[in-house]
Amino acid sequence: MSEPKDYWIKKAEELKKLKHFEQAVECMTKASELEEHEKKSDHWYHRGASLNEIGKYAEAVNCFEKELEVNPPKFDTFLQKGISLYYLKQSLEALECLKKAWELNYANYLKTKEQLDSLKLHKKFEIALDYATDLQTGTSLPEKFWQYKGLILTDLKKFDEAIKCYDEALTIKKNDSSILSDKANCEILREKEVKN
Repeated sequence: MSEPKDYWIKKAEELKKLKHFEQAVECMTKASELEEHEKKSDHWYHRGASLNEIGKYAEAVNCFEKELEVNPPKFDTFLQKGISLYYLKQSLEALECLKKAWELNYANYLKTKEQLDSLKLHKKFEIALDYATDLQTGTSLPEKFWQYKGLILTDLKKFDEAIKCYDEALTIKKNDSSILSDKANCEILREKEVKN
């Protein structure tokens, strides 16, 4: 995949050969602006998520890797990278990404809990209440995490663990037809495995 900034750099080189230096400088400026934009928070994440939505999973993985190079690791980046890897049939790598996503989520939970405890200790109850709310709403994992972990574990033939993940997803998004279907498929595969 050729990057837009590479286009402008190549065009600048061509213009320099033709001795069109002012135009070459303009092209290099455009390349620099694009490079700065790429360093902005979440640029590569959003690009990768968009590529995931249209089924370009290998390109999406590259974007998530670039995101992890230029920005601190985030739950969503590892979740989306894990989803991409799942669709690329790289189940072990996908599971590792979901593990990292979970670890980041848990680290955020511990940090928020520590801040909450400190605020309560110093009798700053109004601020502590805000942290308590964040603790309740911001640390639970989305159903998508549990569903994809279930799909990955199903691929790895870890059916009992997968079913627990689907059950967890269903506690968040009750009666979701997609999750129910994935769970039923897992149960069928488990039964076939038991019979063999």
